[in-house]
Amino acid sequence: MRAYIATGLLTLVLAGAPMVVGCDREVSKDETTETHPDGSVSKDSTVVTEKPDGTVVKQQDHTVNP
Repeated sequence: MRAYIATGLLTLVLAGAPMVVGCDREVSKDETTETHPDGSVSKDSTVVTEKPDGTVVKQQDHTVNP
């Protein structure tokens, strides 16, 4: 019976470890869409995230659909 309890507690501890570490926090998000006179659409997006260790990452995407 103690083996089952120990195994259960160990499983809960290992399964809960990713929750304790944390994940990225989104600091800001900006999206813009433009329609050009020729009918093409351009989309710009910028996402700034902060990692659990404090580093800040800025990701920019630009797409154009003819």
